[in-house]
Amino acid sequence: MAQTIEGFVGNALDDAKISPLHVKVIALIAAGYFFDVIDLIVLGALIPDMIQSKFATGAEAAWIGSATVFGMFLGGIGQGEFSDRWGRKTVYQFNLLIFGVFTILGALAPTVMWLVAARFIAGLGLGGEQPLAFAYAGEYSPKAIRGRILAIVHFIGGACVWPISTLFTLYFRESIGWRGVWIVIGIGALIVWVLRFVLPESPRYLATHGRGKEAIDVLGKMGI
Repeated sequence: MAQTIEGFVGNALDDAKISPLHVKVIALIAAGYFFDVIDLIVLGALIPDMIQSKFATGAEAAWIGSATVFGMFLGGIGQGEFSDRWGRKTVYQFNLLIFGVFTILGALAPTVMWLVAARFIAGLGLGGEQPLAFAYAGEYSPKAIRGRILAIVHFIGGACVWPISTLFTLYFRESIGWRGVWIVIGIGALIVWVLRFVLPESPRYLATHGRGKEAIDVLGKMGI
């Protein structure tokens, strides 16, 4: 029986065996998610340092946190429309780029208002990155183990990050300060952003958007 390209690609990915490309995709998705979550975890620990250093008052510190959350809200709303229009990888990469760049710029902010603006834009990247990480990983995952793969992404980026971020902040906050902690997070995110350029677009996305030849090429890289 004849199959559409969408059906063929979907069935091939659902029944695929784990390949080196699968491992690379999942590892780099989890790494990006790690830096997203670590930013949210350390924010509360850094606010007392901002207040103690006289950079911000308590009320101003609340604006910093609120700007991040509001940015995440807007980023989360828009990511579905944007990723369907421009592709999973393109939007995924853009989200991590603006998160990394504006996390560093926020760390270098001369005033509270500059930091609030930087945190809002970084929040846009955060809000778009996190749900798209699971959508991107899910589209690559074989059907039989999709739940386990998504659990691995969440374990690395959602569970392991808590003890690592806590120990990192406790150990380094005195020596590098709240600005230094954010700079390290931003640099880490940008390193992952560079490494993720090797990842191909989701074959499912390509197949459903008239780019069947590219989807078949990606399947070939996966040994299918």
